[in-house]
Amino acid sequence: MQPNPIQANPHPPIILVKTWCQLLRCEDEEPRESAKTMLFGAFGDMQGVVEFVKANNIKVRSLVMFADLENN
Repeated sequence: MQPNPIQANPHPPIILVKTWCQLLRCEDEEPRESAKTMLFGAFGDMQGVVEFVKANNIKVRSLVMFADLENN
């Protein structure tokens, strides 16, 4: 029996994290808050998000925006 790839990698797909990061820059509050909720749910805290973003070379405008989100 082959291992379940979901169990082998507990993180969401990179493309999904990229999408959530893009939504964080959205002017509408609803998608921005939804993306923040999904990121926190997937990684537990913003430190986990930042580590994943850096490790996977995901381009974001600024990691400062992550710090701002954690304070809100």
